[in-house]
Amino acid sequence: MLFTGWYADEELTELITDVTMTENKTVYAGWEIYTPSEMLNTDDHFAYIIGYPDGNVKPTGNITRAEVATIFFRLLEPTVREQNLTNKGSFSDVVSGMWHNIAISTVESLGIVKGYQYGNFAPDKPITRAEAMTLINNVLLRLPEYKSDLLDGMIVWPDNTPDLWYYLAVQEATNSHDYRIKDKGIFEIWTKINPVEEWVKYQEKPVQKPTEEDNQENQDNDKYEQSDHLYGRFFF
Repeated sequence: MLFTGWYADEELTELITDVTMTENKTVYAGWEIYTPSEMLNTDDHFAYIIGYPDGNVKPTGNITRAEVATIFFRLLEPTVREQNLTNKGSFSDVVSGMWHNIAISTVESLGIVKGYQYGNFAPDKPITRAEAMTLINNVLLRLPEYKSDLLDGMIVWPDNTPDLWYYLAVQEATNSHDYRIKDKGIFEIWTKINPVEEWVKYQEKPVQKPTEEDNQENQDNDKYEQSDHLYGRFFF
């Protein structure tokens, strides 16, 4: 969010440019909510990964929460990044002197990342699918506030029950829906459930592991790669 100044009225129409305090006075802070298109630089195709000191980029390695936060920090519009740049966040384990301190503190101030209930961020912890969905929802401002903001008839999951901290994030990420934004806020209320895009049509089917009978009929087994990613490891 961008601080726009102090105002004399609750409607934020009378901007205060000069204040002389002679008595107690109530003033109102003005904030402007960024939309995703305003927050992220989607026009310039620049490098947002710089690799490791050993000269490798490690494309098959795990990615940490600090690294994901840093990617979004680099993807911010330059003006958004500069206006919200800070090295003072609220996380107990992200402090001055750490390579990721400014990046995490800044995206925290924008509401892109959140920490854990004990006040820590766990920057070196690998990110989970639930955390990835939560992060993406925060960036895109796809934010139901309560379970009552959802609709009956939505897709539900046996491993995503309403008592879990990521329940709303997962439901938001896995259901197509129309919505409206609540008055004077950023949170949404679902208004209609829509069909989910058939994303699976873009996924290639894995090669089936050959049976003994197949091997007898076809001696050219070179076409079969003995690897898990071909034999049934079809995720996402």
